[in-house]
Amino acid sequence: MGLELDYIDGQTPIDEDEKEGLLIETIATKGELDEFEQQNIEEAIQWVFGRKFKAKDVFTGKFICNIHKRMFGDVWAWAGEFMSPPPSPQATPSPTSPRHAPPPAMLPVLHPQTAAPDPVA
Repeated sequence: MGLELDYIDGQTPIDEDEKEGLLIETIATKGELDEFEQQNIEEAIQWVFGRKFKAKDVFTGKFICNIHKRMFGDVWAWAGEFMSPPPSPQATPSPTSPRHAPPPAMLPVLHPQTAAPDPVA
């Protein structure tokens, strides 16, 4: 048995483990997080609509990372970065295998743990 709390929509507290990489220390609830993320997303949309892009430039990991950084970069430290897959217990990496390479033939998974790519102008 434990204490069961009911929260009003948007007032759910953010767990400490969920705060890893959060740039704004005063964010305490999921509602506050949503507001800051929404503001970033709106700025990214304005950036996209203010430019013309060639298809060959849009369908690249670099472009996708740039968009992700613009959408979440003011809120999350890991925005715009590739996620490292967890190590497989059976796999022994060779000295030449890339540690942060995205899976072949797949779009990048964006999340923490690697260096941010250069933004597309």
